[in-house]
Amino acid sequence: MEGPSTEECYEKLKLVGLEPIDPLFLAAFNIFGQYIQMRQAWMTLPSDPEVLKGWIKMTRTTLGMFNFWVVLLQFLCRFLELFCCYFYAVFELFLTANCCSFCWCIRLSPASCIESCID
Repeated sequence: MEGPSTEECYEKLKLVGLEPIDPLFLAAFNIFGQYIQMRQAWMTLPSDPEVLKGWIKMTRTTLGMFNFWVVLLQFLCRFLELFCCYFYAVFELFLTANCCSFCWCIRLSPASCIESCID
């Protein structure tokens, strides 16, 4: 593993004086546990407790916003996938189409199609 360890980051985190149940303390450990680049950035910051606390808040907010958009995009893609699967299955029932290269489950009933897409 490259970069500073979580233990090294924890030693610097002690300078901030947060309690272990403080949300900022927990956010810092979440950040340190996920990103080597964040640990490196943390260790290059000045040892001023206010600067460190501000960095944790800013990073937590930034990563939270990023995660929100990733989750939203994943949800929308899954919704479109299910919608298309259902649409083409219904399309086959009404127009008796043989196959559609866009959706592999075209030959299934709409209920079976949705079940197979959810799995």
